[in-house]
Amino acid sequence: MHVDPGEVVGVVGASGSGKTTLLHCLSGLLTPERGSVLFRDQPIESMPVGRRDELRRSHFGFVFQFGDLVPELSLVDNVSLPLRLQGVRAAEARRGATRQLEALGIGHLGSRTVGEVSGGELQRAAIARALVHRPDVVFADEPTGALDDANSEVVFALLLEQAREHGASVLLVTHDRHLAARADRQVTLAGGRLVADA
Repeated sequence: MHVDPGEVVGVVGASGSGKTTLLHCLSGLLTPERGSVLFRDQPIESMPVGRRDELRRSHFGFVFQFGDLVPELSLVDNVSLPLRLQGVRAAEARRGATRQLEALGIGHLGSRTVGEVSGGELQRAAIARALVHRPDVVFADEPTGALDDANSEVVFALLLEQAREHGASVLLVTHDRHLAARADRQVTLAGGRLVADA
């Protein structure tokens, strides 16, 4: 499997087919049992742990299936975390986070914590966190699962913008065949194996 810069790839398959595991292997969170994962011609699985961590902080953006934000932090502080981890000053990071939240229609909720917003608002904040530092690769695991149609459109448009305007590779795991069909290409998994690449 190969993903080009600026390409949006929809990853589809039944529950348990290995979609989330694939994202975890491609991002270096799991080590594949066989084969190799290359980022800019460098094998991720053979990198020292610290280099892999730095790669994920600086070059990758993640939207996990259940958001996985830090409960004790406000939304704006959650979204600013990738910038802070890159050494961006707090005030500048918060401004960038606020802009990203506003792009997703929830800028007014920046001071609220995870427990004070709805599931859909939480998912949009997770997407804002994934995109705030303009990553080279975005791993999106069911990013629209908790969203209505209108907000799903906003999220898809932002992922598409990340690819088109910033040259990011976007891997979009989804059960929504309509959404997957709008990607540049689809890959289908079954039983942990890639069975179709169209």
